[in-house]
Amino acid sequence: MTDDLTSRMTTLAAAFRARDERMRGLPIHNAALDVEIVETRPWQDFYVGILITPWCMNLVLLPQDPDGMEAAQAGTPREVDLPCGRSMFIAGDPELGEPFWACSLFSPVLEFPDQAAARAVAERVMAELLSPPKAPPAGARGDRRTVTRRDLLRGGPPG
Repeated sequence: MTDDLTSRMTTLAAAFRARDERMRGLPIHNAALDVEIVETRPWQDFYVGILITPWCMNLVLLPQDPDGMEAAQAGTPREVDLPCGRSMFIAGDPELGEPFWACSLFSPVLEFPDQAAARAVAERVMAELLSPPKAPPAGARGDRRTVTRRDLLRGGPPG
């Protein structure tokens, strides 16, 4: 990571740590987890990474040029085409000091026994999210084929 990106990630993580103070004691808070941003890498005009908190795990997009990000009110939805498919992101709270978009992966995160388990899942999710969808084997159910009217009247494509 560049020094600038490291600084921006540190700022974003610190803002979420400050929010953690308010979340403690709520039934969705997992005290075994800490705020951490993992697997950050460049992708198109963004840096993409996974934000782990004691109450959620989100895929986050930070603009590579934060001054170039269009103004978006917190909570504004935006569809983003990732290599794995289309995902819905929500504009983050500007009070957190860093413009970002978030896509919920897990909320709450009570199933994670510790930070290492959450990090391992985040790393696996990141690998899958930035990979193109896998095509089903030929002839497998879900394999897309052209269906003619004749096929439909006979009960489906020949197979």
